[in-house]
Amino acid sequence: MTLFCDRRQAIQFLIGIAAAGNLRAQNSSYPVRPIRIVVPYPPAGTADSLARTISKGITSSLGQPAVVENHPGAGSNIGTALVAKAPADGYTLLLTTNVITINPHIYRSLPFVPSRDFTPIAVLAQNLMCLAVHPSVPVNNIAEFIEYAKGQPNGLAFASSGAGSPHHLAGEMFGQMAGVRMVHVAYKGGPPAVMDTVAGHVKAGFLSLGNAWPFIQKNQLRVIAVVESARAPQLPDVPTVAETLKGFEVSAWIGLLAPAGTPPDVIRVLNEVSNRAINAKEIKDSLETQGVAILGGTSEEFRNRLAADDTRWAKLTRSLNLKLD
Repeated sequence: MTLFCDRRQAIQFLIGIAAAGNLRAQNSSYPVRPIRIVVPYPPAGTADSLARTISKGITSSLGQPAVVENHPGAGSNIGTALVAKAPADGYTLLLTTNVITINPHIYRSLPFVPSRDFTPIAVLAQNLMCLAVHPSVPVNNIAEFIEYAKGQPNGLAFASSGAGSPHHLAGEMFGQMAGVRMVHVAYKGGPPAVMDTVAGHVKAGFLSLGNAWPFIQKNQLRVIAVVESARAPQLPDVPTVAETLKGFEVSAWIGLLAPAGTPPDVIRVLNEVSNRAINAKEIKDSLETQGVAILGGTSEEFRNRLAADDTRWAKLTRSLNLKLD
């Protein structure tokens, strides 16, 4: 799946607006060679598509190629560990989701510590989530969905983009709050989770709206509720889960990080380039239409978000007694 209606047009637009200035760090020759952006997820998902958007902005603005590398596996830990061990010189970056703040609380052992091993560059976007069902499921709202789930003798299976993902935690939290048994079916990324829900192999899924959007438009998926605290602009008539289950909210962001110790002037230039890329009007409008809300901001704001999420996920995973090997 791509997030752009016309990818070539979007890329050309980025190149045009970025060509206005060369955003190099003051008193620095950075960059003097290609930059790689590691995505710890498979190709074709929302994070991958956003990484490719950012890579075009960096390439155009800084005059060096920015190349996206996908290193999926182990709940994003393989790609994350690769960047944690990379030199802190601004030439290896990590584009990831808030899974990086979840995994330390659910995996018994990790080869990195996010707060120690990474420097935040910028939070880029919020990947809106929804609870969607196959059209054969006879429910239209959360109350009916709960009753349907209670009627499944072995629990109701739900798809997510992977063990420990915000989508996974949304399903577990839903089961806890609704008093129903939810059986997690983990996939290697968002697109395969969506495709199996569309095919009816799994009857329900906590899915990224961006990945699910084409199938929602074709009535191949029915959205029951939005997972975030507010209704999605794309689906103004679809309620949030919290409108039925008070206090329910799970969100998923996408952000860009560098290895700890990366020079501050390099972080500043990458922050500026990233914010410029995602806020280009044509790109912003296209992303928001398809379920991705633009965020942006400073490195320090991203640092505060990381700390707040770490505290939040620690509390939730303890309440769920969720651990992975």
